Amino acid sequence: MSSQNIEIDLLPRKSKFPFRVSSIYYCWRWVRPVNLPVSVKNGYVEISIRLACKVDRCMDEVAGIPCNVTYPHVLIKRPGIAVESKQS
Repeated sequence: MSSQNIEIDLLPRKSKFPFRVSSIYYCWRWVRPVNLPVSVKNGYVEISIRLACKVDRCMDEVAGIPCNVTYPHVLIKRPGIAVESKQS
């Protein structure tokens, strides 16, 4: 897997948007371990922009609800929400 993480939470803000962006993370050739639940930390919102995958459909389970969508798509994960990958 290859990845990049850019920490931007200390940069001066240019707008009054109520939420701060702490980092931008990008990865490629990454496969999430199957059936491993991951939770978004409290006080954070995670926005996943998913452009492509080796499979046709995303089969993640978000807060216990199946997410059966094609690529590309955007997934907004709220604080404390559980996300579990159902695809290999």
